[in-house]
Amino acid sequence: MKSFTAGANDVGVRLSRFVQSVTVNLPSSLLYKSFRNKRIKINGKRAEADYRICLNDNIELYINDSFFAEPITKEAEPLPLSLVAPKIIFEDDNICVMYKPAGTLCHSDNTGDISLLEQFQYYLQHMGSYSGKKENRFAPALCNRIDRGTEGLVIGAKCYTALRDMNEIIRLNQLKKQYLCIVRG
Repeated sequence: MKSFTAGANDVGVRLSRFVQSVTVNLPSSLLYKSFRNKRIKINGKRAEADYRICLNDNIELYINDSFFAEPITKEAEPLPLSLVAPKIIFEDDNICVMYKPAGTLCHSDNTGDISLLEQFQYYLQHMGSYSGKKENRFAPALCNRIDRGTEGLVIGAKCYTALRDMNEIIRLNQLKKQYLCIVRG
């Protein structure tokens, strides 16, 4: 049995999605069978798959331990913040707008180059506003991305609600984007 306490970044998430995010290789059939057999509980009571998680809910999962991954503790290298911090254009409690220079990746790949996402997460850890060890399922993420050879602005979400809302704004084309192309020759 594993028990989780819902944090601020878990609020509003469907319980079935939460269970999928904290387990590894759990078949959907077994997930929904666990709901039917009352092996997934909220605050000591049977829960439905479509239940929306509330702050401080106690989530109990009576699922075989083999479906829970051992946390991979990756020690962050103690680099000076000035070397890896992204250039911040705007920041508030929910989002961070960063400048991405040409040649920088938005997400990491197999080259080993430091990506903007890694810089963003390192910056938030250094500032004390994010700790992966305290989160059940959320990690700060980029809401949009641009190609490696392109420079421009990228929006980073600091919390789940900001990520969800910003993705909805982008999906509905409510965010205006402008591109400028400079050509030589």
